[in-house]
Amino acid sequence: MTLFLIIILFCIGLFCIIKGGDFLVSSALKLGKITNISHIMIGATFVAVATALPELIVSVFAVINGNYGIAVGNVVGGMTANIALILALSMIFLPSSNIPRKEAVVKSLFMLVALAFVFLFSLDMRITWVEGLMLVIFFVCFVVYSVAKHRGKFLRPGVKKKKGDILTEFEQFKRKKKTEPLTAHQRFERRKIKFEITIGFIFGQILLIAGAFVLVTNAERLAEIMGISETLIGLTIFAIAASAPELTTVLMSIRKKSGDMAIGNILGSNIINSTLLLGALVFASYTRDGALPMSGVTVFFDIPLLLSVSLLAVVPTMIKGKTYRWQGLFLVAIYVSYIILLAAIRPG
Repeated sequence: MTLFLIIILFCIGLFCIIKGGDFLVSSALKLGKITNISHIMIGATFVAVATALPELIVSVFAVINGNYGIAVGNVVGGMTANIALILALSMIFLPSSNIPRKEAVVKSLFMLVALAFVFLFSLDMRITWVEGLMLVIFFVCFVVYSVAKHRGKFLRPGVKKKKGDILTEFEQFKRKKKTEPLTAHQRFERRKIKFEITIGFIFGQILLIAGAFVLVTNAERLAEIMGISETLIGLTIFAIAASAPELTTVLMSIRKKSGDMAIGNILGSNIINSTLLLGALVFASYTRDGALPMSGVTVFFDIPLLLSVSLLAVVPTMIKGKTYRWQGLFLVAIYVSYIILLAAIRPG
């Protein structure tokens, strides 16, 4: 395959991811508009799960083929890129001052505890199936908490109606006690809105997965042409390419002035990556080698750096309920230095 064709396919994959992210964020914002679920919670659940699927597919496929360096590097490098590059861009271009502090604290603690578990489990240079199961159980706890916290919460009765607003019909039929049956128009609007949200999520997810597959496949070919090592490919090109859905979703959130959804998406994505995704990789590797091997550099350099940038990103938000432009600039500087150092200590 010629270099020109590889670049064309790379651009096609990127376009699919951008459009998929646009559909996903639009549907998520509409879902938040007709319910009482906050943008940070939607970003940390619905959007985060959807954007994490391409990374899951790529990493599991790499483990099955014995490419552990690519798989682990994709996960760890992807989480680092999510925080120090993607979330940092959100902080630079759209610093948020109205983040729900309580939810930000809970999501941040979930992420930090999950990352701490990953570091502790990998100190013996591998993650066993028991430890992988514990990570998956931790993810289930996160999902149960998220569902329990927002179960049955819809629009508050005191929300003021606006002419032509989508909420006008929903406020009436979402209440538990209805004084009169729904009209034909209300039933039509209800079905129409649910259909639009469902199609938006499904179509956006299809574009994200297809785009991620094409993008990562051709990113690997470009890396091979450049003569880069397997682990470095996983930590850089694969990680950034597989994190493109998160990047696109955050950029769309910035364009739609929804910085809290961008934060929720990154926090939720890293929780999923460090628990469900790593747990899936452990079970995928169990049938081959009995455990997921981890390199010394990954355990004692990459993961501690991931923990450090995560603390820098979330602690000010946990304390003040806002993000700052200086955080984003500092995180980007750290990430650029990290990439340069990776190229020096992991030559091809």
